[in-house]
Order: sequence, then structure tokens, then C-alpha cells
Amino acid sequence: MNQQAQEPLRGTVDRFEEDFAIIEIVQTDGSIESVEFLSVPREEVDSDVKEGSFVYRDDSGWHVESDSKESQDRKKEIKSLMDDLFLD
Repeated sequence: MNQQAQEPLRGTVDRFEEDFAIIEIVQTDGSIESVEFLSVPREEVDSDVKEGSFVYRDDSGWHVESDSKESQDRKKEIKSLMDDLFLD
């Protein structure tokens, strides 16, 4: 039996509300993009997770994905937007 390893669920922490982290999950299937928000109990989220963090889920909870391509791309995009904003 040939089983492929399932990709971990990934998302971005949108915000924290009381005892929950609200995590945005974006999935793309061809040209169709769907967005889903998950309410995750804070105890399932690492303590170093902040709003805007890219996270992934494994058997022990949600963790920061600091070295991901998405994280690096987002940092570059934010820096570019801030440079444009403050150069005016």
C-alpha cells in the first residue's frame, strides 16, 4: 500500500479573540481560491505565535513556520509597502 505523507494544514493567524486564535486557511484549486477561518483554542497554539504569524498544524498543535517561503515573501511584501509609504 503506497501512502503519501499528508501535507500539514497551514494558515495565518488573523487575530486572537478571548481564548481562541482565529486562523485563516487559504486553499487554491486551479483558479479557484477559498478562504476559511478556524477558531482554535489558545492551548493548542504555541506561546510564540502572534497575529500575522504563518503557522502549521501537527499532532501536537499549531506552530510558527518562520522559515517558510510564504513567511519570507510576506516580509518582503510588507517591507516594500512600508518603503513606498514612507518615501512619499
